Amino acid sequence: MRLLRSDKEGLFSLTEFIGEDTPPYGILSHTWGADKDEVTLKDLIKGTATIKVGYEKLQFCATRVAADGLEWFWIDTCCIDKTSSAELSEAINSMFQWYSMAVKCYAYLSDVSAGECGSTEQSSDDQGWKTQFRNSRYFTRGWTLQELLAPKVVDFYSKEGILLGDKSSLGPQIQEITGISRRALQGTLLYEFPVSERMSWAVGRQTKREEDMAYSLLGIFDVNMPLIYGEGRRKAMTRLYRELKDSLATEPPAILGAQLRSLGLDDRAKSEQSASQHIQVPLGEDRVDASSAIAYVPCTPLDGAPIAVAFSSPKEIDVMVLGDDSTLKHLRLENGTATTAKWQSDGKWFADAPIISSTSRSRVEVIAPTPYGKVLHQETRTGLLSKEYWESLGHTITGPLTAVAWAPNRLDIFGLGTDGQVLQKTLSNGTWLPSKEGWRELGGSFSLPPQVVSTIPGRLDLLCVKDYGDALYHKWWDGSSWKPSESEWEPRGHAWMSPPTVVATDRNRLDCFMRADGKIHHGVVIGNDWVFYWWSIGHSGPGAFIGRPAAVCSRHGRIEVFCLRDDNELYHKTFLLHELRWDPPDNWNSLGGEFASAPTAVSSPLGKIYIFCKGYDGEVYYMNLDDKEWKSLGWPG
Repeated sequence: MRLLRSDKEGLFSLTEFIGEDTPPYGILSHTWGADKDEVTLKDLIKGTATIKVGYEKLQFCATRVAADGLEWFWIDTCCIDKTSSAELSEAINSMFQWYSMAVKCYAYLSDVSAGECGSTEQSSDDQGWKTQFRNSRYFTRGWTLQELLAPKVVDFYSKEGILLGDKSSLGPQIQEITGISRRALQGTLLYEFPVSERMSWAVGRQTKREEDMAYSLLGIFDVNMPLIYGEGRRKAMTRLYRELKDSLATEPPAILGAQLRSLGLDDRAKSEQSASQHIQVPLGEDRVDASSAIAYVPCTPLDGAPIAVAFSSPKEIDVMVLGDDSTLKHLRLENGTATTAKWQSDGKWFADAPIISSTSRSRVEVIAPTPYGKVLHQETRTGLLSKEYWESLGHTITGPLTAVAWAPNRLDIFGLGTDGQVLQKTLSNGTWLPSKEGWRELGGSFSLPPQVVSTIPGRLDLLCVKDYGDALYHKWWDGSSWKPSESEWEPRGHAWMSPPTVVATDRNRLDCFMRADGKIHHGVVIGNDWVFYWWSIGHSGPGAFIGRPAAVCSRHGRIEVFCLRDDNELYHKTFLLHELRWDPPDNWNSLGGEFASAPTAVSSPLGKIYIFCKGYDGEVYYMNLDDKEWKSLGWPG
């Protein structure tokens, strides 16, 4: 590797070192400005470096290493000959190691100002820079991820060269901004973190060259591969995916699917199957990758929505509804068409709509409360239920259940006990926790069912409204314990007339939809401060919305929202996440129909949105949103 040093006159020179001959050195972490402003290797050789804006970074780095008793330092802009594809490939494949071997890393934040306070030797006491720090471009770039994680010591400096703090002292803020585990920031070896968690750290980051989104992750996953600039982001990510195939065999498929789509693998991708690991790698046009094989969506029937749906495979939807005779009715759709001529039932009586969820490929978990208060569970791989195979999960539950499957063979279920507090039970690798008939008590006194959502691996957010017209309450699981405590909840304000409908739209972002005053309101939470920003999202025309809205986030960066109006028609509105606008901006689009129940909506692994409602004639209707045509599944009985 080439290293820089500065002589007494402030002139810079380069020396190349190999292996053990490399002296102790410092290293710069920064975000690039315009290419024309950065100092290149050619500039140093020709003597044109001093006229570049980026020359200040060289001077900054030279000052810092001298203060730390070092002589040598490395900067990516000018220590690599980028005209040599061989050298560039070697450098990128070695870069994580170079950062990890540095005595100290200096993170220069060109968009954070600490004014005149503080000094280059002591942290600034001025708190004004903290907002700029949170919003710094540094935390949105692809390459700075490994530059943050690889070095043992990272000092953060403002654009004036004032020390703001280091990776340790600023750890809580960095974790909140990036979603990266404190253990990772404190130096825990990255191989101890699941691939899916490491992948989540990169979601939302960007690079100038689209292929670099994959290349910047090589060190994070400890893999090497050749660089092929011009291949495009998706092909580069596909090659990285192949390199990771052995590690992916035990990873949460839906979590990986969401992250890989965010990083460049979309629903247009073909797949080829690895015979040894059964991992499908996107290549083109008519299949989906295995990471999308199961749709891990909130699997709760909405308030007044007696229909539960889940995907048992990318093209198969299991639909369950509580029939007029109080037995569970089941139908399976394949490619949008029912596979049986009529609804199936095992004759077992239940008190409320079930929850159904796919926790692994082709396996569906069905959970429902009985009239005598017990909760029953059955696993099915065929979609057919058997009266003999129900098992009791104990406890008396009032009202509908809610659940989320956020990892393979992992399901967390929540419901209200007879005293109004929220109860939790977990299915983990076939074992019920805390026990088969035991439930964990999470406190509270509610009358409306809770809603749960997972934004990143190991994080659960639980929301509940005390009663109609009351405030929203919140608590969260951080991977090890419930916060603010096992029994406490935090109030989030406002008076609502429906339980919350929540979708996880990005890392550390929740979009919440609730009804009040006949209108639907949209709340957004970004980060971990849990401050809701609420907007009314327009009217449907004369009349008011009724029931609870349904919302689903598609893989195309859209939130589709549905709600019944008092004319019993279903209305629809789309939020475009990348453009931060509603379509239509003010009104809602009518999808027609005459329905007696709130809608249930789900996004398929193939990127299609399906909506289910029960009509006044007792029949179950569904629509593929692309077709805008209601189809009947008949009367369940």
